[in-house]
Amino acid sequence: METSLRARVRSGDPDAFGQLFDEHASVIYRHAVRLTGDRVMAELSR
Repeated sequence: METSLRARVRSGDPDAFGQLFDEHASVIYRHAVRLTGDRVMAELSR
């Protein structure tokens, strides 16, 4: 993640947060599936 994006997220920029979310959502979802063993429960984390 570039420094300016992190700074924008920290300052409350919703577009920066959306970009960050979009970049990492699939990784977080896969992690949640592995943790829970349940795709439905993991979907709740999205």
